[in-house]
Amino acid sequence: MIIPFAYAFYMVYNILWGIRQRYKNRKASFDAILSYIAVAPWALMPLLAYLQVTQLTEVLFTNGGFLIITFLFFRNMIEENRKDLETLDLIQTKNEEEIFAIRCKGMGLTKREIQICQLVRVGYIYKEIGDALNISERTVNKHIQNIFKKAGSNNKLDLLNKISRRVKSA
Repeated sequence: MIIPFAYAFYMVYNILWGIRQRYKNRKASFDAILSYIAVAPWALMPLLAYLQVTQLTEVLFTNGGFLIITFLFFRNMIEENRKDLETLDLIQTKNEEEIFAIRCKGMGLTKREIQICQLVRVGYIYKEIGDALNISERTVNKHIQNIFKKAGSNNKLDLLNKISRRVKSA
């Protein structure tokens, strides 16, 4: 009984660690809690075997976990499809420049940062951006660093690729 219990503990620990990693950067605590509840019956299997509960009880516990995971899967799939539909509607009703600005706002960029992003997209260098917006090149550089930080990118090409991907897949 000790070996199955130790193995179950090790397995459940790794599954819970995976759930924690999946939901670490998201505000989906409800999903994380449901995932933990779905895994809990598997952690209790050695205990249930030790207590000699009926097979029906074991089946209800384990299948309940599968039902919870199935519910989460379908809910997330519906949520993703809604986002795709919203993106399609947005693409059909807006021009490319408006979509770019909306996606920049979605990344948390300020109005000035969006203006700078649009000029970077056109191909302006920092000095030209500063001249166009009547700000210093150093200020442009600071804005660009803030934009990179918010977008999680390291260079202009990566930034533009991330915004473009968000337009297509977000």
